[in-house]
Amino acid sequence: MNRADARPKTVYKHAMSLRSMSISSLILSASSLYRVLAQFFILPVLARYLSPEDYGLIALAMPFVLISEIFARSGIGEALLREKTRDETTWSAAFWYILSLGSAFCLGIILIAPFMARLFDTPGLTPILMGIAPYVLIQTISIIPLTYMRHDHKFAAVAKIQTFSVTLGLICALFLATSGAGAWTLVIQQLVLNGATATIAFWRSGFRPRFIYDISRIKNFLSFGRRVAAYNLVDFLRDASRAFIIGKILSTALLGYYSLAYLFFNLPYRIFNMAFSDVIFVNLSKHRENKALHLNIFFLVTRALSSILFPVIGLMAAAHTPVFAFLLSEKWAPSGQLFMIAAPVMALHTVLNIRTPLMLTYGRADINLRCNLELITLETIALLIGTLFWGLQGAVAGLATAILFYQPRNIFILKQYAHIPLTELLKTLLIPAAAALIGVAIYTKLQNSISGELTLITIAAGLALAATLAALAIQYKPLKENIRRASTTLSAP
Repeated sequence: MNRADARPKTVYKHAMSLRSMSISSLILSASSLYRVLAQFFILPVLARYLSPEDYGLIALAMPFVLISEIFARSGIGEALLREKTRDETTWSAAFWYILSLGSAFCLGIILIAPFMARLFDTPGLTPILMGIAPYVLIQTISIIPLTYMRHDHKFAAVAKIQTFSVTLGLICALFLATSGAGAWTLVIQQLVLNGATATIAFWRSGFRPRFIYDISRIKNFLSFGRRVAAYNLVDFLRDASRAFIIGKILSTALLGYYSLAYLFFNLPYRIFNMAFSDVIFVNLSKHRENKALHLNIFFLVTRALSSILFPVIGLMAAAHTPVFAFLLSEKWAPSGQLFMIAAPVMALHTVLNIRTPLMLTYGRADINLRCNLELITLETIALLIGTLFWGLQGAVAGLATAILFYQPRNIFILKQYAHIPLTELLKTLLIPAAAALIGVAIYTKLQNSISGELTLITIAAGLALAATLAALAIQYKPLKENIRRASTTLSAP
């Protein structure tokens, strides 16, 4: 028998308690929030030193590295997370497989860079693409070590690594921007950030790959992994197609305005959805058949998220003029208008996107893939029409309309596969939505009689807090019951 095969498997101990799940979700959300706040701190500086053209160059370059990363990841990390046991030989084979793909894609980006620059008629794209190509290779080094830590429920350690890496990247960006590095500021920031993540994750995870390149070891994971990768690819293409359409039909500068607005109206997903999805998927995979638990976790997360996101995003959209002027400067006012159009719909989409980890828990990555294909089709049509006839604001309005009209489909899938009661779901969403609308109405009435950006922002923040507390108070009893039932199930041996 091969000595490698004789090595004992690491047995996954148990799923986390609800308290541990909540703490892990909050830690990851706090890490995401820190990253966002850190970007907010440095964004006004970058916005003053970098031009919309600089942001546009990066917006054109990033799709190439991100799509390569998706293919290199192959969804294997998500497939490994579903396993209750851990075979070190299999994990080693997965590491070398992903790393070899990352190396190949890194080289490929370097080779096609001049051709892409000609295609977009942007000579400055060639060096930027070549410079950011190592991003793919660096990312593939960190995938398995980070997955290893998540499998061990070391979410706090993952959050610390991400927090440190983001801080280091922002310090580099601040120095480079003030030194006149232009678009290279954002390139080097990404390389430093991901380089630090890969180095520390490899060191802290305890994962030490053995030199085994045996595809047969991971063959069983490739089918599920491909569906996850296909979902991620379509998700990426959705973002990339927006940048391509806006950049090609309008201009690089207008793409820069859109890119900055996108950073803001994608905040709900970045702060909450990714953290909750990660923890939910890892833990519910251990309770795949317990639909009652899934139902309680779904409503617990949905009630909490909607009560926070709807008022906060709604008031931020209403106060977009003072918020963007205060944080960035007057020259980015168009980005604020785009945020106002798209942000409320993106908040709703973030809440209902809990469908993604639920479908992965059921082993139905194909459902997520199909939903993404349907959504990207709607978005592309709406985006093209809006861009061609009404310019940048029309593009974002079309995008928001497509996402909004797709939500009934999202709800239908949740009802069909997770047996979510439709009436209870609508009530859960309408309560915080009503609280947010009341807050927006009060702000709208007050804003004309009050001057001063900081004063208006303070009023909006106070109204958002009041609306959030009101929504949580109204739903206190069902929230308490969700917590009790989920805790009982997760605490059982």
